Amino acid sequence: MSVTLKRLYVAWDGVSYVDESAYLIDAQGDVRYVAPYSSLVGGAGITDQMTFTLNNASGRFSPLNTSGALYASIGSGGMYMRPVRFDVSVDNGANYYRVFTGVLKLPGAQSPTWQESSTVNFDARSRDELLLNLRQSTTYDIFTNSVNTQPTEDSIFDAWITEPGNGFVSDDLELDGGFVRIPFAWMDDESTLEECWILAAACGGRFFANHEGVFRYESMSAWQTETRSTTSQQTYTLSSFQRLEYRYDDTDLYNEVTVEASPRIVGGVDVVWQSESAVTVQPGETKVIVAKYDAPAYGVTSLDVAARDAGGNDITSSITVTPTYYAQRASLSVVNSSGLAAHLTKLRILGKPVVGAPDQEATRNSITHGANSAYFSGRIKRNRRVGGNPYVQSLPQAEMLAQRILDLSEYPRLQFTLFGCDGVPDRRLGDRVTIDHTAVAGFMSSAVACYVTGVRWSYNEMGFTQDMEVVQASNLFVYDNNYFIVGTHTANGTRRLFY
Repeated sequence: MSVTLKRLYVAWDGVSYVDESAYLIDAQGDVRYVAPYSSLVGGAGITDQMTFTLNNASGRFSPLNTSGALYASIGSGGMYMRPVRFDVSVDNGANYYRVFTGVLKLPGAQSPTWQESSTVNFDARSRDELLLNLRQSTTYDIFTNSVNTQPTEDSIFDAWITEPGNGFVSDDLELDGGFVRIPFAWMDDESTLEECWILAAACGGRFFANHEGVFRYESMSAWQTETRSTTSQQTYTLSSFQRLEYRYDDTDLYNEVTVEASPRIVGGVDVVWQSESAVTVQPGETKVIVAKYDAPAYGVTSLDVAARDAGGNDITSSITVTPTYYAQRASLSVVNSSGLAAHLTKLRILGKPVVGAPDQEATRNSITHGANSAYFSGRIKRNRRVGGNPYVQSLPQAEMLAQRILDLSEYPRLQFTLFGCDGVPDRRLGDRVTIDHTAVAGFMSSAVACYVTGVRWSYNEMGFTQDMEVVQASNLFVYDNNYFIVGTHTANGTRRLFY
């Protein structure tokens, strides 16, 4: 008989992990990404979660216990955003698999009663949380380099996340090769994670932090190239779960898709920002002014400054402005070295703005470009419009996305939920699995291939269980498992090019 074992590690000081497995009472988690055929619509995503309960009979985890073993690290909210990881073994410890990697939120506690011991409840989020709360403005040099080199999306993810000062290195990333060149990519005091979601959506992929805590970009070809997605990892039968539910959902059922594109170019020299209000700098004062442009600037050609005292005399020579330039803003440090108050009569930045607007679109429909137009005959026409994504920057890119979304959307698709599955801690998002419920007469005639899109898991003294959310695999790709992969297949005419 196999025994379920667990390992819970927390770095209370932010550096050194401590094994807290002996105190763990239970744990639950939820890992998912948005449905595969919705990932291009809005850039929204989900930060994975784990909650767990620790036995606090000794007061070890109480932030109010000044004599507690961990008080120096957890007092006054010191546990906030500290690293945590959780591993599970279902084969007596022969193999452990990582189930969750993330950071702690602030805990809640319960005092002891005559029936119960004291416990502490922790909430944790995947490492997405670190990027969600990281606000970033793309530096001028990174932006201009992007315009000059026109990188693909994977290079942009790398540049954004590993930018000096963020605290991440290339080992924190696992990026599929990019599909699309994005010459104009920038952030302006925006959440790094939310911007990564939007960029991934513009390229048909997904961005998330996986179970190992690695920031993962799956290109839109991932399910056709990775072994876990091309070969079934498990067959779920009547003995594998307690209950099975399925449903059709018309939320993502469309026979026409329109994608908006916003081509951009570098314009001529113009005023990219100027102060709209009077600025006064007192004698000896240093004043910092944040200049926000209406559009990103490829290059700054000059910074014009003029100043006068209260009597109208020119004291521009006493004014020093030190700029720090970003893609769509500048931080101007203004120093007045004169003995008089300086009134800035001119403060403006000239440069080459990036010009562009959502003025092109691509449309694909089932009759001309699809394979399931007969289904919609006699039914209401359903159109999906995808707009507002600044990283859809060319008409060919919009055409590709429109075709891809149409292929994902023109078939009614089954979504299954399997409750109470025997826990497999190695189960991952994107895994190809098989549901075979043919043993129940009249329920299904043949097994169904699916992709895993969400897992809810639970650990307690009874063991490790999972609820699986999966989506029907058929018709997600026009030529399922028959695409040409560079370095794997030879050109023999039997395999198709992927979009």
